[in-house]
Amino acid sequence: MSTVQPTLVRHAVRRRIPGLLYLTVIATGFFSIAYAPGRLFSSADPSVIAAAVGSQLPLLRAAIVASVVCYIAFLLLPLSLYPTLAPAGRESATLMAALVAVSVPISLASVGQWIEILALVEGRGAFGA
Repeated sequence: MSTVQPTLVRHAVRRRIPGLLYLTVIATGFFSIAYAPGRLFSSADPSVIAAAVGSQLPLLRAAIVASVVCYIAFLLLPLSLYPTLAPAGRESATLMAALVAVSVPISLASVGQWIEILALVEGRGAFGA
C-alpha cells in the first residue's frame, strides 16, 4: 500500500477548487443569464412579459439565487487561482483579482432589478416606494 504525502493532497485539492468554482459559474450563469431571461422576457410586449413573470415566480426567484451564487463564485475564482498564477506573473494575477473585485459588486447591483421586478409582481412595491 502506498502512502500519499499530505502536501501532495493539499496541492491537489487546492487545484481542484478553481475547477469547481468554474463549474458553478458556468451552471448558475447559464441558468440566470440565458435560460431564465429567455423564459421570462421572451416578448417585446409588456403585458406578455408581466403575465410570464407572474405565472413563473419560482423561476424568477431561482434566477435571483443563481445570480447571487454565480457572482460570489466568480469573486472567489481569481482568489483561488492567485496562488497558482502569481509565480508566472504577480502583476497580472493581481490585476485579474482587482478587475473581478470591481465587476462583482456592479453585477450584484444588477440583481436588484430582478428583486424589484419580484417585489412589483408580488405587490410589495418598488424599492424606495
